[in-house]
Formats: sequence, C-alpha cells, structure tokens
Amino acid sequence: MTEPAGLAEDTLIPDGAYDVQVSRGGASIHFQIDGAIEDVVTYYQDVLPDFEWELTGPPDNAIGSIATMLRDNEIGDRLAINMQANELGGFVQVTITVSRAG
Repeated sequence: MTEPAGLAEDTLIPDGAYDVQVSRGGASIHFQIDGAIEDVVTYYQDVLPDFEWELTGPPDNAIGSIATMLRDNEIGDRLAINMQANELGGFVQVTITVSRAG
C-alpha cells in the first residue's frame, strides 16, 4: 500500500486498510480493515516495538468489539490506537492519534 501523504514513518497502517483518512498534519489517522479486532490488536502488538513505540502506561484493553492501545516513545511522543469491530460488516474501524512531544 502506498502510504498517504502526511503520514509519519513511525505511524503504521496495515496492508489491506481502506478508506484511509489522514488529518491534522498526520496527527490523526482513520481507516477500516477487514478481519477480526483480535488480529488488528496482534498486528500492532507485533510491529510497534520495531518502531520504538513501547507500552509504558496501562495495558492494552480489548473488551468485546472495542480495543484501546497506548504507546510512548523515548522522546515523549504518545500513540493512541482505538478500534471498534463492525461484526456485521466483518471489518474494524481504527483511529490512530499521535501527540508529539514539544
């Protein structure tokens, strides 16, 4: 997938994502991806450490059709990933918010 304009290299969108919207200079990303919410959570748990996003706060929270992940990096940036499964449609809506330090 060609990354949308304005997307920082440490903000990851999985292959297969569609209806991708990047706003606020790359600080807010919204997309949909087909599949189960558990697979999206696992994807991010696997790849975020490779881009120096580390779990420093509360653990990942996945309850039913909703999941939340928070990560920080060593310079104080914060990454929040919120997901909601649309079980009838068979896809997950994902919103990523990046708060850059300083």
